Amino acid sequence: MNSTNMSRPVTLLRALVANDSAFVLATRRYVGELILSCYQDRPDALPYAERLATASAELLENALKFSPPGSDLVVRLSRTSSDLQLQVGNALREEAHSVLESIRREIGTVWAERDAREAFRKKVMASLADPKAKAMLGYAKIRMETGGHLRARLGAGGRLDVTLTFPLFPSSQTLR
Repeated sequence: MNSTNMSRPVTLLRALVANDSAFVLATRRYVGELILSCYQDRPDALPYAERLATASAELLENALKFSPPGSDLVVRLSRTSSDLQLQVGNALREEAHSVLESIRREIGTVWAERDAREAFRKKVMASLADPKAKAMLGYAKIRMETGGHLRARLGAGGRLDVTLTFPLFPSSQTLR
């Protein structure tokens, strides 16, 4: 894809995926390939694109892990002139509003820390202190490695929609 000016998002993928590990694994691979294709003209950004693909896999794995059997995942990848946006939606096993608040708290904790590496270090330390705690290391890793922003909301029918927006053209600090 070239870097032409896109004022509106262009949808690269919109899919309904069976909540089954084989289907989610195939979707992870496909989303990863789509992300990498957005950087085909930027070999300097390939390591960054690979981290974005890994971050997208984390969101898909979370959706698989926390949604009830027999439900479907909704996956959407879009691109604008400045960013890529991945939205993963899933039904919930528990009461939707309490899960949403818990996830928003975790997102707030990770993004409230000024330094992304420090946020990750704190999450690792919390995980080591209490291995049974939901440390949400994935969110801290996503922030540290991609410079992306995460948000969560309830979508149609009480579905949890988690959206990750990454800069299409990362800063030189994020490229490291």
